[in-house]
Order: sequence, then structure tokens, then C-alpha cells
Amino acid sequence: MVHGYADGTYRPDRLVSRAEVAVLLLRSLHGPDYTPPAAAAYSFSDIAGHWAADWIEQLHWEGAASGYPDGTYHPDASLTRAEMAALLVRYFGYRLPE
Repeated sequence: MVHGYADGTYRPDRLVSRAEVAVLLLRSLHGPDYTPPAAAAYSFSDIAGHWAADWIEQLHWEGAASGYPDGTYHPDASLTRAEMAALLVRYFGYRLPE
């Protein structure tokens, strides 16, 4: 289930952030009421204190979020179509056509 924003809006034309995608992917696999466990430490240097830090860390722990070579995740950046496709392939095991 995809939820809107706290103010009751959905904002269908807004870009999706890397943090929001972490929530979408985890809830799509684990169910709409899923909440990840609190992380003891973070794998990316730029997510501590971010609202989605535990979501991002769980997605990383499950093998789908790899971040950038400098050890960051860029949680508020928008995903490219290529990044989204790569996440779907890694997370759900989709195979791309040959």
C-alpha cells in the first residue's frame, strides 16, 4: 500500500526520493504495516538523523541499497529510471530481457 503525505495529499507529479523508495520497496515485500527494526549503526555516512535512516539501512541489509562509492546514500535525491530498475532487479530478483 502506498500512503500519501501527512497533510492528506498524494502529490502524483512529485519525484520520488531514494528514501521514499526504500519505504516503498520494504512495504511491498513485507506488508503495508511493516516497520524496520532500529539500526544499531548505519552503513552510509549521510543518513544518521534522517527520517528514513532505519528504512535505508534495512534495505541495505537485505542487499538492495548499495549507495555511492564515497560511502553516502543521498536519501533526498531523486532516483533515475536506471537506479530504480537496478533496485527492482536486486530486490525482487527480476530478470531483464536479453
